[in-house]
Amino acid sequence: MKILYIHQYFTSPESPGGTRSYFIAKEMLRQGHLVTMLTSDQSGEGKLVRRENLDGIDVIRIRNHYNNSMGVPRRILSFLSFMLMSTFIGLREKNVGLIYATSTPLTVGVPALINKFLRGVDYIFEVRDLWPEVPIQMGALKSSGAIKLLQLFEKTIYKHARLIIALSPGMKRPIDNLGFAEKTIMVPNMAKPKEFYPREANESVVDQFDINSKATKIVYFGTLGLANNVPYITDEIEYAARCNLPVQFVIIGDGAMRKQAEEKLRSCSKDYFTFLGKLNMEDVSAVVNECHISLTSFMNLPILETNSPNKFFDTLSAGKPTAINVSGWIREIIEEHKCGFFVDPEVPGDLTKKSLDLVKDTTRYEQYCRNARELSLERYDRSKLSTEIVNSLRDLAGSPKTVS
Repeated sequence: MKILYIHQYFTSPESPGGTRSYFIAKEMLRQGHLVTMLTSDQSGEGKLVRRENLDGIDVIRIRNHYNNSMGVPRRILSFLSFMLMSTFIGLREKNVGLIYATSTPLTVGVPALINKFLRGVDYIFEVRDLWPEVPIQMGALKSSGAIKLLQLFEKTIYKHARLIIALSPGMKRPIDNLGFAEKTIMVPNMAKPKEFYPREANESVVDQFDINSKATKIVYFGTLGLANNVPYITDEIEYAARCNLPVQFVIIGDGAMRKQAEEKLRSCSKDYFTFLGKLNMEDVSAVVNECHISLTSFMNLPILETNSPNKFFDTLSAGKPTAINVSGWIREIIEEHKCGFFVDPEVPGDLTKKSLDLVKDTTRYEQYCRNARELSLERYDRSKLSTEIVNSLRDLAGSPKTVS
């Protein structure tokens, strides 16, 4: 069967969102399906549409400029542009038996929905973020008319999907409450145990990235966006500096809030932090291995407690304890399996002090590291979860319709 896989932000197998799609697509290939990945070229340069082969995956890239520093109007324009182009191109693809559409944004559901209506092609809809609830709670979407329209659109996409895949229990629950529990499953994000893994310290990595080998190192890796509560991270850095504590914050990534964070820390000693910018996956893994604690940070909003963040699962694979500053299912996991700890974002220095205490308690720290790695292998291994997802397609009742 030919599967049209629609993922607007599949940039590469190494990108945070791309890794999951890559391994699902590879498992589809392994089980005998043909896969065409319909995605974007975020550089906004080159041909309007180009086609390439990526390890057996037929990839169609649509020129569509996007980055995390964009404001709301430009993001909406990017969403709508991809929605229209992917709908047009998707309708031209021949012999499609099934569509696998993954959000965000929610507009990725449009080409799937139109193919369903016009050609009778069934689709699977994967929910990586609960839209429009995320922009509503973050204050980016305020018009009551727009909210009602998008909520109706969300329900329409769920209604006509053959299967819905949610990435966390918190995402699945509201979908169930809309009346779609019978066709909704939960498959969380995936650990990458081959790319992130514990090993001996490497002095060359310490030297290359200006890491303080004598300090307790707290790493944050991922997007530096509004949702990630970057001011919380800078507050913790300032607290460590003010109290002269032996801590270094190692920050990997980029985003709309990076410049503001660096500006806020201008008068703070560089002994307490370093911004490394974007790194490839190999370098991220190497740096994480040199650190003690990994931080998963979000704004204190109920909707963000439902997230299934890649950085958490990569941290498990790396065998490092996770500190998290929101409640929700991730907090429950780390406390149940003793592989991390919750920090109160309203208590200054809570992250810094708890990190120092854990690292000082060598026995407990090493046990947390082992627990993290074991959990990644037992429950969140990408091979197991990719197989589970593709098997769910095979187990659907009836046979998908193929159109030419």
